[in-house]
Amino acid sequence: MKRLRYTIYLLAVSLFVGCNTEPQMELPQQGSIAINLNRAALTTRAVASTESEAAVSHIDILFFDAQDALYYHERVSGLTPYQGMVYLSRGREQFPVGGAYNIYMVANSTHEATVFATLDSRNALLTLTQQDENIHLTAITGVDGAPTHFLMDGQAYLTSLGAEPAVKDAIVINDGTMGGTTEISCTLRRAAVKVVVTLNKGSQVNFDNSQHAGYYFRNMPYSTLVVDQYEMKAELRTPAKSASPQFFYWAEDNSSVTVVGYFYSHDRKNDNFFERGTSLIVNIPLTYTRYDEATAQEVVDTYENCYYQLQLSRTGAFERNHIYYVSATINAPGAEEISEPVIISDMHYYEREWVETEINVGGEAGPKYLKVNREKMEMHNVAVDSQTLVFASSDPITIDITNVYYIDKFGQTQNITSELSDYNIGADPLSELAGNIEVRSDVPTNNTIRYIEMRVFQDDNGNGVHDQGELYKDVLVLQYPLIYVTNIVGWYSYRDDFKTTDSNPTTYQYKGNNIVRVGLQESNDNWTGNYVYNSSNYYFWRSKVADDPATSGDNAGKSVLYYYSWDGNEISTSRYGYQNCRMYHVRVTATSGDYTVGRPRITNNITDAGEDNAKLVSPSFMIASRLGFVTTGDNIGMVVSDNEDRHTVFADHCREYVEVCKDSDGNAIVYDDWRLPTDAELRIIMDLQGTSSQNADAIDYLLNAVFYESASGRTFNTKNDKSVTNINNYTGNSYSVRCVRDAY
Repeated sequence: MKRLRYTIYLLAVSLFVGCNTEPQMELPQQGSIAINLNRAALTTRAVASTESEAAVSHIDILFFDAQDALYYHERVSGLTPYQGMVYLSRGREQFPVGGAYNIYMVANSTHEATVFATLDSRNALLTLTQQDENIHLTAITGVDGAPTHFLMDGQAYLTSLGAEPAVKDAIVINDGTMGGTTEISCTLRRAAVKVVVTLNKGSQVNFDNSQHAGYYFRNMPYSTLVVDQYEMKAELRTPAKSASPQFFYWAEDNSSVTVVGYFYSHDRKNDNFFERGTSLIVNIPLTYTRYDEATAQEVVDTYENCYYQLQLSRTGAFERNHIYYVSATINAPGAEEISEPVIISDMHYYEREWVETEINVGGEAGPKYLKVNREKMEMHNVAVDSQTLVFASSDPITIDITNVYYIDKFGQTQNITSELSDYNIGADPLSELAGNIEVRSDVPTNNTIRYIEMRVFQDDNGNGVHDQGELYKDVLVLQYPLIYVTNIVGWYSYRDDFKTTDSNPTTYQYKGNNIVRVGLQESNDNWTGNYVYNSSNYYFWRSKVADDPATSGDNAGKSVLYYYSWDGNEISTSRYGYQNCRMYHVRVTATSGDYTVGRPRITNNITDAGEDNAKLVSPSFMIASRLGFVTTGDNIGMVVSDNEDRHTVFADHCREYVEVCKDSDGNAIVYDDWRLPTDAELRIIMDLQGTSSQNADAIDYLLNAVFYESASGRTFNTKNDKSVTNINNYTGNSYSVRCVRDAY
């Protein structure tokens, strides 16, 4: 059957010029104030909408002058479902020339017109409240005191502006020209919220649609501000039980029941939930099939009353003009007395604006929509998450994993989409039309973040592929292991304590295309307690620059490394070819038997040497890149034979070291808060990195010396490149340091 599609407004009733759904009434004379009301009657019988949700029976229109005093009020009544243009009885020339007014419209208020006409100020309107004790039964005929329409409000703006502005200025009604029509528009938004609760039967129960079935709203908010301007604490009540067939829907096979209700916005803030929290109490008679161990047979028990209680929003708060979807599965008997209902805690929540939507008019079809609560979600050291993602859809959905990848130690994207089965990656909805989505993926073992891109879509033609025209939502999942590493490439490095006062400096500081002469440096054969220039070829440390990054090939992610130094007469620049110049950022999310997660103690600007501090690992720390590499001995650095002197040299270096990188816009980011690592931090780095012959995905082979200096002394590197396995037999002088910094 051919489907005709009409756009209807569930969010708002919009007032525009020239948008009638029927021929307009005869236009009045020039000099009028015109408001065009555009609304369409809803012809569907779907749970998601009723005709009254967009209907307007009367509108109060209020003009406030520059002093916020009420200048004019008019109530327009007797509006028909197809009426388009609305004209005020007062003409534009009856307003003073140049007078500007803030114009508010309130639709369907239960207050008498005189209440609005006697308001003395705009603030009086903004603080005016309305009570509707039976708001939950709105539009049900035959219920005493039930509203027939929904309270709505909005502030007007000139139609000539086009789209509704975020901030609405005062409107000049009479600009001094004779004749013509002043056209204004207004978007009306409901003061109410809507809840749709679906309860599905589990495998051990069968629902019984009997006279005992029904529902109560406990602590239902029934008061509100007429105009959406300020927050207020709503008044609450618990109405009598209802089982109206208009708002209490049974599936044809009794496999589920849906309760629809309306009430006003509410935020219980810090109030106790029992005292101020809004919930649904529902009575669902049922039969329960259980296994009787005594007879070794299944037994069917019948319950005429089964009371359950459900919290109706995830936070307990309700925002006006929003719709709240709640779903759960019942698989056990409830309480037989209403005073102690069984509380259902495993709920699925989803909320959204009561928005414009598309409806198919053809008899059997309802609103066409698809909503997912998040565009991005995180999984932290878990392989299954069935709670975070929530969806609501007019039709069954399909989920397609479109892309899976990680960022390796050189900043390169490594795609593993073809290996989904190897990592048990997948996602499925846990219910047909509304509920949670289960996401599955083995926890990454390579210490990188796994990125999973997936598409949630309505597979209208059933081919398992998202085709053009099918509704969809894309979601990015970030899956984190217990310890994970990211990286960023360094740019240049220097030391804060190298000054320009020495006549023979041996290092130069690179600062954004300018080479600035700086300071002192130790390069003689023995540590003398000072950084003094010497003409030998031994260099303790030199300023370095990473440039000319490669974007492809074997060197992708690496940069050409330049050393800057002073050869006694002039600047000397050494080019070392492509090197890994990346800083690595390590996050540790849990304590283990080998270390304790906690920020290491700093004493006198140096990592404390205490035994307790040695076991601490910062939960978030960065490792300096090759630009900050320092070593002593073995003809590649200064010779420091005394352990205490060596510790001083390395601690000084980390305290004074500066490394600079670029942000995404090319701006310099300066890191100048480095420190010595703890013993436990060094061991984590050594564990994460590869070896000289074995790669790791997350972190490169950084530590290759035999010993690395920690705050508490030397730490033996089992992955050293000198094949030293027995430290007692080692007589060399291969000592190095890699500084770290806490990064939060």
